[in-house]
Amino acid sequence: MYKKAEIQLSISTIVILVIALVLIGVAIPFITKIFNTPIPIPEAQIPEPTNANPITFLIPDGFKIGDESLVGVGIFNKEDSTFKNVTIVFDKCDGIVPEVTSLSQDIERGEIKKFVVKVKIPKDSKSGSFICDIHAKGINNDSNEEHILVNAQKSISLYI
Repeated sequence: MYKKAEIQLSISTIVILVIALVLIGVAIPFITKIFNTPIPIPEAQIPEPTNANPITFLIPDGFKIGDESLVGVGIFNKEDSTFKNVTIVFDKCDGIVPEVTSLSQDIERGEIKKFVVKVKIPKDSKSGSFICDIHAKGINNDSNEEHILVNAQKSISLYI
């Protein structure tokens, strides 16, 4: 016949397994959020703009589809007037429409401002290399545009 100790052992084993599964279920979203968070760009890493090169860019090697990536932009105002509400814009992208989040800033004459811009390639985008134009909206000269190569890759998912 069955002993009472054997039943208690099996019940405690089931309780421990249920608690372990709950903890794993809570930990997986937390861990994937940590790994999908873009690494912050210190402003010191953004190349310093100069009078000869008034706009500088720090662009990542690749963009993961569905995740945010960070782009650094440095701007030096060498004009005679203040730049009002300057924002960073991606446009004319060949085949993708990135979502760009950029704070607007005023840049006084002779002042340097650095932007860290969040760029997200939508989940329904296809993988590949695309040429995009990135420029500072709110600046009056034509030298504020640069063509960049965006390497969009599918995200790596964590499966357990």
